[in-house]
Amino acid sequence: MFVALGLRRHGLGSGDAVTLTVRDNGPGFAPGALANLFVPFHTTKAAGTGLGLPISQRIVENHRGLIEVSAPESGGAQFTIVLPVYAQPRAESPT
Repeated sequence: MFVALGLRRHGLGSGDAVTLTVRDNGPGFAPGALANLFVPFHTTKAAGTGLGLPISQRIVENHRGLIEVSAPESGGAQFTIVLPVYAQPRAESPT
């Protein structure tokens, strides 16, 4: 398992973005599975509902981000959540 945080300059159309990448060393994706990962109720598990990834995608998109998916050549699966960075207003100095 690999987890990393990062910063992408101009990572989204709105500007800079923060990233959270999670990679495992499992069996990866079956052929054709990538096209259906975010389709509601599509599952490859006997007890799965097929809602986990679609709900996750909706949450990330509601925060103006995106989820990138890849299958590294070394095996496993990799998911990267990309969220925009918003400038925070400066706190008022105590008087």
